[in-house]
Amino acid sequence: MRDLFDAALRNAQDLGDVYLGIMRVFRSLGYDGRSRDLFYIFGVITSYGDIAQNLAAMMRRTDEIRSLGGRKIFAPTCVFSESLAQKINSRGYRHEDWMAFWTKVLCSGYVGGVILTPGWERSRGADMEYAIARNLGLVVYRYDDTNLLLMD
Repeated sequence: MRDLFDAALRNAQDLGDVYLGIMRVFRSLGYDGRSRDLFYIFGVITSYGDIAQNLAAMMRRTDEIRSLGGRKIFAPTCVFSESLAQKINSRGYRHEDWMAFWTKVLCSGYVGGVILTPGWERSRGADMEYAIARNLGLVVYRYDDTNLLLMD
């Protein structure tokens, strides 16, 4: 999926462009917003610890979850290549801007569930994403580095 995002976001200049590119990718994959079988993976990236290690852990966990099968998934590390992240970050977005961006993605109608990765509670944004997912009635799983566990 990363190659699809890279192609769709090649000319993105801001978070608005990124959002539109994500929606184009979802539509190109045949997601219609009704089946809601697409899951968003989130956890700690910038709030705690070393960002490079957190990004590597998110990529590894995304691959592990994908290998479990049964779900169509995406994560911030699927969307933002290093060069795109640098370009977008150079625009001076604040944490609130990023939260508004991911909230818009979660509320787009394409996302049917979320998957929490270990340490998500320490993320400044993941707690809000979790609350939004609950309010939207999305399915919530927790990944424990081995299994996906359905949360009540």
